[in-house]
Amino acid sequence: MDEKTTPSHEELNISQETHSENTENNNEKNSDQAQEEVTVARDVSNQQVDWKSQAAYYAAEIDNIQKRFVRESAELRKYANEELLKKIVPALDTLTLALKAAERAKLVPENEGLFSHKLFLSFIQGVEMTAKQFENVLQAAGVEFIKSVGETFDPTIHEALGQANKSDVKDNVITEEFERGLKLHGRIIRPAKVFVNKN
Repeated sequence: MDEKTTPSHEELNISQETHSENTENNNEKNSDQAQEEVTVARDVSNQQVDWKSQAAYYAAEIDNIQKRFVRESAELRKYANEELLKKIVPALDTLTLALKAAERAKLVPENEGLFSHKLFLSFIQGVEMTAKQFENVLQAAGVEFIKSVGETFDPTIHEALGQANKSDVKDNVITEEFERGLKLHGRIIRPAKVFVNKN
């Protein structure tokens, strides 16, 4: 019959110690591995937060660029005609000066017969209508004429060409306008050239 060998007490202790050491080593390895996994998960989570934060920042930046582009495009369209207007308006100024000269000529007694002539009056009326039509077109394009005569001098919208000395007018009040000032959609494109009263 086979004899079974029974392990001795010492052998059992050594076997249990070895088993305990192996279990401890496995537990330590598992613990280290778990900590590494937690650290990796934390790093991944932090990277996701950073990426989300950067994505939000860039999305906001793109939105701001689009809004700025729309605003600047609208601004460009609004004032695109400014240079053209500066070139056209002197023609209106010439018509206005012609009408002022005709008004002054009416006051001269020698010209009385001229202003009773229908052809001349029709000519003056035609110039007035042309000037008015010119003004209407400019106003439709966003031009506003700066009011000057009788107003207090404002250096932001008026340019003083000289002084007047009228006792019946207050100081710093505009007595005469040489050239009308213009605004385009609220922006001054030409100040009014005026004479200002000083007593």
